[in-house]
Amino acid sequence: ICVSKSVYDFWIKNGLKKSKAKIIHNGFNIKKSKSKILNKDKIVFTSISRIIPYKGHSLMIRIFEILCKKNKNICLNIVGDTLPEYQKYLNELKIDIKNRGLNNKIKFLGFRDDVMSVLKKSTFFIHTPLSPDPFPTVIFEAIQSGIPIITNELGGAYEILNEGRNGLIIKNNTINESVEKILSYTNNEKQQIKNIDQAFNYVCEKFSLKKFKKKILSIVE
Repeated sequence: ICVSKSVYDFWIKNGLKKSKAKIIHNGFNIKKSKSKILNKDKIVFTSISRIIPYKGHSLMIRIFEILCKKNKNICLNIVGDTLPEYQKYLNELKIDIKNRGLNNKIKFLGFRDDVMSVLKKSTFFIHTPLSPDPFPTVIFEAIQSGIPIITNELGGAYEILNEGRNGLIIKNNTINESVEKILSYTNNEKQQIKNIDQAFNYVCEKFSLKKFKKKILSIVE
């Protein structure tokens, strides 16, 4: 049982017979948050994930170096911790941020058990893995919090956003183009509101706990 098409494609590519694999997405019960009023003078991007290389924090820093030069009101909060074997990687990210003069723009908040409160104080959620992230459940939390989402074409996040129809999709190999797309998106409130509503409705329809239970039971039976 594969948790996303991304996982399914990986295993088929590596020799698993199609007849032996089935996709069953995780199911969630989400409730729409109340609309919130944010300070438009400060645009807060938030990234939430384990800080390990494939999650793409190094790429994110390069993107935000350019973004912050083009808009002084932009900042990035990075939420999450790392594993002992990747502590050196985290230290290198912090040095990179300092060398780029971004200490006042990019903050590491560490592990938080109040993710929803962090998201509710954010303007956008951003996720830029370097390789397919199987099924990042934090995307569902971002959708529930009612903020627009920016991600790339890789992995489960792309599927959760209905292949990019319900959020902004950028490409890892086109940093300057991605920056321009993000800047344009920050100014398009109409599109943001549309994406927030579409993302919530799509998740309720496609990733409900009821559907998940039904599919799992059908496999067992």
